[in-house]
Amino acid sequence: MKIFLLFLLLSLIAACSDTGVEKTESFNTFIDQIEGDTFLVNCTPQIYDDGREVLIPCRVSLAEEAVVEDEDGQEISPDNLDAHQEVELWLDPAVNITDDNLAITVSKVVIESELPIIDEE
Repeated sequence: MKIFLLFLLLSLIAACSDTGVEKTESFNTFIDQIEGDTFLVNCTPQIYDDGREVLIPCRVSLAEEAVVEDEDGQEISPDNLDAHQEVELWLDPAVNITDDNLAITVSKVVIESELPIIDEE
């Protein structure tokens, strides 16, 4: 009986601890807009039944000890972050990015490239 109860308890703990949702450690995106000490990026795609994909924006804050690097791995000032840059964002600790959790704090930002601006006339 004790073994059965122990097995039942361990099964319950395992089931409750695994939510089946993977936590995000890092992802690549483009900076949409800089707003003071935060910036907006496209975080998660929302796919609708008709096949449309809409990117959901996230508000990103830099952790106190966050590092910003250029594409060569050189540490640079966060003041170098600008709209239209492709960046890789590192989250520490990893988090579940969901429609209910769209404000994230990052520990590292790597600027990958600039998005070319096309003048439409």
